[in-house]
Amino acid sequence: MIIEYMGRHGFAPGMITHVIMIYRPELVDHMRANGVAFIEVDETSADPDRRYVDERQIKDRPVAPIALTASQIVADGADTAMLQGVPAGWEIRMDGSPFGIADGTDIEIVSSEPHAYAIEIVGPWPFQPWRGQVVAVAAG
Repeated sequence: MIIEYMGRHGFAPGMITHVIMIYRPELVDHMRANGVAFIEVDETSADPDRRYVDERQIKDRPVAPIALTASQIVADGADTAMLQGVPAGWEIRMDGSPFGIADGTDIEIVSSEPHAYAIEIVGPWPFQPWRGQVVAVAAG
């Protein structure tokens, strides 16, 4: 298998850009001649969402130790779920839209309307985005 990745001057060094399952010597020669960053491996797990290339080795992309204290809250404007461990400077997205930038403190999630909130927290490369959901249910 051949794994092409962004070189050290790319915006995401080590990001896997192509996985070529069939080894072809002429392709390898072409890639070398054009200065393409790649490695040849026997490994079959090169999922670019979870892996990257670091010092010519395939490694797992790190995951921040973010915790969500509750996946369901009452939509009463008072019940809360907390996002804990979100590093300062990381982007918070709610339902796919930018919500804010974390300051390193716990983030309180509260709602007065029933809704399922899709949460995504995006940090610097090579961290994997953290994803979770909080469902605000009608007060009963």
